[in-house]
Amino acid sequence: MRKGTEERREEGERREEGEKREEVERREEGEKREEGEKKEKRGGERGRFASEDSFRYFRLGVFVILMLLLLVATFQFYFLALEAISRLFVSEYRSLVQAGFVACVIAVVVYLLRAVITKENN
Repeated sequence: MRKGTEERREEGERREEGEKREEVERREEGEKREEGEKKEKRGGERGRFASEDSFRYFRLGVFVILMLLLLVATFQFYFLALEAISRLFVSEYRSLVQAGFVACVIAVVVYLLRAVITKENN
């Protein structure tokens, strides 16, 4: 009887050891698989990020070019508006109208700067 009980106990211990070994192997395989997936993901992200970076730099370049064009157009408008004021108004009122125009330009610039600054803070 003892032999049968000991054999059953040993068999149960062997079964437990085998189950533990299988669990450890499954865990290790899962970790290896996760590492491989992470490496693949990183490789894929690099390619994706490279294209996103290129697109972002392209958009930034277009933005800078458009801002320069806007700056040139703004200066042209400002000086042409001053010239039109000089031609349209009598010399008595010319400086008054020009001062009003410049004050309007300053007010618009301050308004836009406030909008930009408050947008950056949010």
